[in-house]
Amino acid sequence: VRAQRPSLLLSAAVGAEATLSAHHHQDWPRWLDERLLDLVVPMNYSADDALFDARLDDWAKRDSSARVVMGLMAGNAASGLRVGQIERARKAIGATALFAYCSLWDSPNTILERQDEAAQAERAERRARLLPLFAR
Repeated sequence: VRAQRPSLLLSAAVGAEATLSAHHHQDWPRWLDERLLDLVVPMNYSADDALFDARLDDWAKRDSSARVVMGLMAGNAASGLRVGQIERARKAIGATALFAYCSLWDSPNTILERQDEAAQAERAERRARLLPLFAR
């Protein structure tokens, strides 16, 4: 790819733990060692603060030429918990990405997300708490 399009940036969203990379069918530790990625987004989707912080600490210490953007799942925890995780990740790594669209906005897809009034209210509260952090 680099020979054909040297200016093309290569990125990957990867599992957050190196020991589980084979489980995700992603040999991202090797990809980073071989400098194959320009950007890596560890999917640190945990409502368990201790686990989140352990993963964050591992990535903060990792020596890599790739830019790291810590990925967080918006919908699997209380918004207040996510605010703290976003702040800690930005302090440790400098950048965050928030997943997923259906956790923040209403959708016609009733298979993946509930669309009742209570679920819509949850998403509205989540947007109100989290989106200002990304407007800076």
